[in-house]
Amino acid sequence: MGTGVALARESSSMVLVTDDFESSIRGVMWGRNIYNNIRRFLQFQITANFTVLVITLIGVIALTEAPLNPTMLLYINLIMDMFGALALTSQPPEASIIRQKPVNNEEVIMNKVIWR
Repeated sequence: MGTGVALARESSSMVLVTDDFESSIRGVMWGRNIYNNIRRFLQFQITANFTVLVITLIGVIALTEAPLNPTMLLYINLIMDMFGALALTSQPPEASIIRQKPVNNEEVIMNKVIWR
């Protein structure tokens, strides 16, 4: 096919270099797993940061000074980012993830489920 194959490669967003169906399935599983792990991490970070924000606001209102100084806040964020990322990104995909519907291009990653 020559030129048709080159044209298809240039216009595609993904090119399969092997015709092994099992490796394609593994790639889809890992891609969906990474997407789900990113969503879990964002939900964890929003919860943790919202809690720190509430504690700081209540402390400022009740105590007239912040209960957490900037160094403490940086340390909390560092620990929460590091352990949260390690815990949520190292999870291998489950076999049931292949039955999950593909993500629509118009779907936002920060949907209502994450904000609850």
